[in-house]
Amino acid sequence: MYNAVSRFVAREGLDVEVEYVQDVDRILAYNVMATPVLVVNEQVAMIGFRGPAKIEQAIREHLDGAGL
Repeated sequence: MYNAVSRFVAREGLDVEVEYVQDVDRILAYNVMATPVLVVNEQVAMIGFRGPAKIEQAIREHLDGAGL
């Protein structure tokens, strides 16, 4: 998921931080019990890898909702 997110961010020229987190406590803080988890603006956008198109859609929806 990290690679797909990084490629999307670079392609879109987004000024955002992409972070790969392996710390179980940080992941559990989002009340999820599965990985990978896509978090956008501190909100869970996706649980599980569903392919680049779904990842891009989830990111766009969360950024649009934040007015970015």
